[in-house]
Amino acid sequence: MKQLSGKPFDGWATFAEVMLEAAEIDSSAGLAQVVPFVTASYSRRFDTEEGPRQRVVGVFEEARARELFDFDHLVCLLARSEVSPGSIEDMQVRWEVARQKAREFVEQSRS
Repeated sequence: MKQLSGKPFDGWATFAEVMLEAAEIDSSAGLAQVVPFVTASYSRRFDTEEGPRQRVVGVFEEARARELFDFDHLVCLLARSEVSPGSIEDMQVRWEVARQKAREFVEQSRS
């Protein structure tokens, strides 16, 4: 997995704020733009009786999410989101892992 660091471009903070505001208005469309910035995915090969298969595995990149977005706002949006059913498998997996991680953060903050 290629690790990125730093803000993608000058003015990112304003752009990131707008992206989260868009996700407030339409979580499906808005978070579909955000999730790729805070997750990664890779394929894992495994063997079955029918032969080799591959499965997409998602990873939530917490440090990247904290660096790029208002983390608390992002976590709240992700935790209450529903994975967009029309998304490709890679995006569904990435969104689901981000949503699950966000729900863990919400639970931890309550205790």
